[in-house]
Amino acid sequence: MPEQYLVFLSHAGSNTGDARRIKRDIERQGAAVFLDADSIEKGEAFEGAIKFNLSACDEFWVLVTPTTIRVIHGVAESGRTIPGSLDRPYVWVEIGIAWAWRKRQVALLKGLSTAELWCDPDIPVFLKAMNPVDIENDFPGYESLLVELKERVNSFASPPLMAASAGP
Repeated sequence: MPEQYLVFLSHAGSNTGDARRIKRDIERQGAAVFLDADSIEKGEAFEGAIKFNLSACDEFWVLVTPTTIRVIHGVAESGRTIPGSLDRPYVWVEIGIAWAWRKRQVALLKGLSTAELWCDPDIPVFLKAMNPVDIENDFPGYESLLVELKERVNSFASPPLMAASAGP
């Protein structure tokens, strides 16, 4: 049995700073976090570490960010492409593996709303169905998610008590 509840945190490399903040929030709930930027040592096989930790994790969290700056209030701020999580092949591979292995999945939105996620025809329904949390605009939802995580971590650390036997 694993010693600590493990959350695998998937993100685009350009979002490592945000992922590290989320990692600290998760760790404050008592869970261990696999974050590739912090968890894979130099010279270690990247794909092997990803597969091992996806297999070992109790939950899979993905930081979902936009691939372009969205139109805000009907005026495009910029037409330039910015790196986001959904244009990164490894993020999609990790999402697919976690889905296939039936891991609990949590989508964290940054830079796009739940409505934008649902309206994007290129995003698979199974990602939309993760009941995503907008970490920029839904602080109570994010806090609630962390409280729920803490409850799962605590129940993982405290196995259920066995009923006392009646004796002979």
